[in-house]
Amino acid sequence: MNKREFIGNLFCSVRLNELKNKIKYAPMDYVLNLYEVHKSCNRHVRFMELQKLFDERLNNEKLS
Repeated sequence: MNKREFIGNLFCSVRLNELKNKIKYAPMDYVLNLYEVHKSCNRHVRFMELQKLFDERLNNEKLS
């Protein structure tokens, strides 16, 4: 996912929920790619909300 597409997902409730589900359940490679895009746009409206989800997912993977 590119930066423009990622930012577009933040402003639509349905697409934001899909993004959240991808963070929780998508393969780790995909999640890491999303995380790189997320970090590159740290001034977006929902940064902290998504950061918490990324932190949970990445910490769970480390514990596994």
